[in-house]
This record gives sequence, C-alpha cells and structure tokens, in this order.
Amino acid sequence: QLVTTPIPSATLSSTNLDEGVEILGPVQFAVVLDHTYSRTVAISYAATNGTAVVGNDFALQPGTLVYAPGERTKFIPLSIINDGNVELNETFTIHLTAVSNVIVGAAATVTILDNDPALVSFAQTNYAVLENDTNGAVVMLRLSAPSGRLVRSTEM
Repeated sequence: QLVTTPIPSATLSSTNLDEGVEILGPVQFAVVLDHTYSRTVAISYAATNGTAVVGNDFALQPGTLVYAPGERTKFIPLSIINDGNVELNETFTIHLTAVSNVIVGAAATVTILDNDPALVSFAQTNYAVLENDTNGAVVMLRLSAPSGRLVRSTEM
C-alpha cells in the first residue's frame, strides 16, 4: 500500500522536576508525534547521566515506545529519587532514537530541583565573652546535612 503522508516527527520537551515528586509516583514524559501515521511507529529512549546519576537521583530503564497506526502520544515512565542531601539542582538527558517510521527531535534535558534545605543552628546555646575583650567570641554553627551549596555566616 502506497503511503503519501510524510513520516511523523517525535518531540520530547525539556522540563524541571522537584526532587519531592517521588512521593507522587512515577512521572510520565509524553513523546508526541506531530501527526498520526498509517503505519506502526517505534522509538527507543534512554537516559544519560549529567550531574544527576541514574540509580542515585532518578530511575529510568531504556525502552521502546510502539505507536499503533493513528496513535500520537506515548509516555516514558521516570522516577525521581529523593536522597535527602542538600545539593545543587541536577540534570540528566533523555535521548530518542528512531527505530521505524519516525524522525526524532533533539534530546531533552531534565532538571531535578533540590528540595532539601540546610538548616543552620548554633553549636551551643550560650556563649560568654568578657566586656572589654576586643577579640570577641568564637561562635560555632552546624548544618543539618552536608551541603553542595555555599553556606555563609554574616556578622551581626
């Protein structure tokens, strides 16, 4: 049978995800064809590490999406892992590969937005300094968790 419709193009959008999204279950990334097609379409997908690492920050198994004739949207399941570490936002990339009857768009960058605040507290509750002491007092601060971010203390 002669097919006169052009081969469809598939797109996957870059996005930001909050690290706390893991409590809602897997995230579904839509891979959308720009138009329906009369033949089966197949697209493979896989992730590559950036600053986010598979198994530590997210879970995504490589796979293949198969579109029946007339279908336009399929979903890639992805889970975000909340590690509890205070860190910078992290990224990874999802790549699409054409298997049959499709043109794939550019890879998509996913940014995991860190949701773990570092709490700063005093190391002790009381400090003593002599009234005429020009050296002042040494005040120790504690962080609630290791931080991948710069933490500053300012003079009061």
